Amino acid sequence: MISMSYYLSERMIKQLCGKPAFDHGFQLYTKGFTSLLGQDIDNRTYEAEVQDEKLQLHVLVHIDDNGDARTTCTCSNYQATHKRCGHIAALLLKIQELESFAAAPELEYPSLLHSPAGKNLATGQLTPRSLTEESFLGDQLLGLFAGSYKRKSVAATRFDQREPMDVQFIFKLYPYDYERYMLGVELRVGLKRLYIVHRIRELLASLRKFTSCSFTKHFTYNPELHSFSQADHDLLQELMAIDEHERTFNHSRMYAGTGKNAVSDRMLIIPPAFWPRIRAQLAVNEHAHLSIDGILTEPLRFVDGPLPLEFEFDASAGDHHYVMHIQGLNRMTVLDEYGLVMVDGALMNVEPNECARLTEMKQLLEQSPHDVIHIQPEVIESIMEKVVPGLMKLGQVQVSQSISDRIVQTPLKAKLYLDRIRGRLLAGLDFQYGNITINPLDDHRDRRSGESILVRKGEEERRILELMEQASFARTEGGFFMTNEMMSLIFYTIRFRSLRSCSRFMQQQR
Repeated sequence: MISMSYYLSERMIKQLCGKPAFDHGFQLYTKGFTSLLGQDIDNRTYEAEVQDEKLQLHVLVHIDDNGDARTTCTCSNYQATHKRCGHIAALLLKIQELESFAAAPELEYPSLLHSPAGKNLATGQLTPRSLTEESFLGDQLLGLFAGSYKRKSVAATRFDQREPMDVQFIFKLYPYDYERYMLGVELRVGLKRLYIVHRIRELLASLRKFTSCSFTKHFTYNPELHSFSQADHDLLQELMAIDEHERTFNHSRMYAGTGKNAVSDRMLIIPPAFWPRIRAQLAVNEHAHLSIDGILTEPLRFVDGPLPLEFEFDASAGDHHYVMHIQGLNRMTVLDEYGLVMVDGALMNVEPNECARLTEMKQLLEQSPHDVIHIQPEVIESIMEKVVPGLMKLGQVQVSQSISDRIVQTPLKAKLYLDRIRGRLLAGLDFQYGNITINPLDDHRDRRSGESILVRKGEEERRILELMEQASFARTEGGFFMTNEMMSLIFYTIRFRSLRSCSRFMQQQR
């Protein structure tokens, strides 16, 4: 017969855990959701897995000679409050069943440490530990700093006898808004056969706590028996960090979605801030794949170089309009928050600003059935000046002969007209390109042939206007003026030199 000083009763379990936790545990126990993983009846130490809806929770209980119970559970409630939960109550009821044959006096209180006045512990608050337990904790503390102490790891070591596990990291697109995507990852894990991880967060928690995790009824991961390669372990560590971040800030709700777009328990969303660390691990991991419409690519590829994009400008037949043809954009999925573009089953790194432009350009093309953008004649010059240089950073730009023959590129000559009326210094400014004169304040230009396309020096023009503003000139609809005599003197002696160095500049007195 097993020697036990005190026998567990339902009354004692209820006092240890509190009535709400006891009732919850009683339901789990009676439904058979408590499975023993290990037991040492002589030392009254028990380990079990308790199923609570979709959660598989790990519970440990040790009952000392004084009848006091030391308990732990992996559920979030216990981790946050350290109050005994229904999962612990379920295991205590299972222990009562196993020890029911043993004769022992029944306690009326949770342990000998409690007096009759101690009934206020019905909420399940942990009881004070005995001196025996304090000695046990002291031995554990000594073990932490002993020379033989080594932190447990799920990664395989050089002389590891554990069986190495195979892993597939499957990256998928998760749509959370119109034409907006996040990256998510799913796992397949196993030995000779890979099993889908239906609850990825439970597996990551098990890896973090060095505990077992059941994938299916055919396979259970056991850290004492199974290990991971160093490359897989390092990538799993990054996923564990994301899981911890998600638990702390509950970020998964930001992309919860509904219906078919809801995030499943199989997927872990990768926040953009974590992507650089994930990207670094993917560079040395050959077990990562990209899933596109349910089809897995070969090991995930990152491609350098220009995007496979072509922009062609041409004159529209039959009228004076222009068109821009775009090729290749419909093959791309833009992940602007990650600075990525997915094209032909590979990922390409793209600057965030360029990603944003690609996203907006895709939205523009949705209004055109043939990947063509029509351009009015009055904006073609601005397109050539401002848009084309940006497009050249994204892909190849071609300009048809009919347009290039019309392009006029001449040096900028700025003309400044100065006059003084009633104590005011008046200034007029023109930008001249050959025989074309432009007032930068109203963008009015002299009459000329509409066939030519002037490419203006936008950066030089902006620099001259900035210098005029820095000189403390006030703007009117057609010019500038200044009333401060001291500032007028500074303009003549200092600012005017800067204007001359900025461009071919001419000063005329009116």
